[in-house]
Amino acid sequence: MIGFFTFNNGRAAVNVDIDLGSRRLTSLDRVPRRYGFINKDGELVIPLVFNMVDSSYSPFGGGVAAVALSNRWRYIDRMGNVVLVDNRMPDYDWAHNFSEGLAWVRQGNVWGILQLVPAG
Repeated sequence: MIGFFTFNNGRAAVNVDIDLGSRRLTSLDRVPRRYGFINKDGELVIPLVFNMVDSSYSPFGGGVAAVALSNRWRYIDRMGNVVLVDNRMPDYDWAHNFSEGLAWVRQGNVWGILQLVPAG
């Protein structure tokens, strides 16, 4: 099964169910998925490697999107490259997309706000 999100800033998140082979699912099973991004031509521009993508606000608002890889949240640019936050690799328990230059993130039981600072 393939699912699509709405387009924001020229990209839309897509997800596909992972092939489970002959394994039968019960009503209590969650189907594992992988997420990536397509452009407006339907071309896959960021591979289907993420566990989750944040659909709140606008992915790639401010040029970055919140994604989870191995259940750890970070930010990627429109080409799929991990974006450093405060000159270090972001690694959060949860992260939201930026809205008006700000994003909520959670590490453990502590929530905080990141401010997007333009590069340059």
